[in-house]
Amino acid sequence: SHLYDKPKEFLDEQQDRYVKKMDAVRKEWGAWSFEDAKFGVRPLATFDDVDYKDLPNDKLTPGSWQTDEEYVRKFIPEAKALVNRVTEGIYAEYGSPIKKKDGTVLTEEEKAERSRKWGPKIIRDGDDSNKDDPPGI
Repeated sequence: SHLYDKPKEFLDEQQDRYVKKMDAVRKEWGAWSFEDAKFGVRPLATFDDVDYKDLPNDKLTPGSWQTDEEYVRKFIPEAKALVNRVTEGIYAEYGSPIKKKDGTVLTEEEKAERSRKWGPKIIRDGDDSNKDDPPGI
């Protein structure tokens, strides 16, 4: 690596700059923050002898995360937020970020136009306005 011969002070400075940059990114765009309160104490479901690793619900290990309604209720919003951040990152890479250069965000009409322009078709929870269209993601 090009960093092998660098002094520790240089590496520390680079690390500090990176941490500050990532703190700013997390503050502006958000970050994964889900934590399992029972991490490390949950039993693990065993999929070793299951075809396609598709275990029926009634065969899941009691107490595993898959059987914990509270876990799933907290996990789903975090997962959706992650997908939304990734989607916005892709739009930004395409040149259509949600935040304009002047600091404002796209209006609903501008978001709809962006979606029509770039796709993919995304159907949000509770939105049945396009229920007769072919399925989106």
